[in-house]
Amino acid sequence: MLDQSGLIPTPEAEEYLKSYLAFLYDCRDKYFGNARTVRNVVNEALKNQNLRLAALPPEERKNVPNNLLTLEDLETFKLDKSTFAFNRQTIGFKARG
Repeated sequence: MLDQSGLIPTPEAEEYLKSYLAFLYDCRDKYFGNARTVRNVVNEALKNQNLRLAALPPEERKNVPNNLLTLEDLETFKLDKSTFAFNRQTIGFKARG
C-alpha cells in the first residue's frame, strides 16, 4: 500500500509501522478490518508526511525527498489501547445479559 502511495519508509519507520500494525491486530475487536485499517494508517501517515513537508521553509524542502516516510510521520500512532475509538462510552440501548 505504501508503494501505491509512492512512499518509501526509512528502516526505523518501517519497523515502527510493522510493530504498530501488529499491535492493532493483537488488540482487534469485532470492528477490525484488515485492509481498511491498513488503508487508514497509510492515509494518516501520508497526511502527517505532507504536513511535515509543508512546515519546512521552501529552501529546506528542496533538499528533502518528498516520498520518504520518516519516524516523525508516524509519531501519532501510539502503542496504547486507551487511544482506540471503540473504547469510548456509547449512547443508546444496552443489551440485556
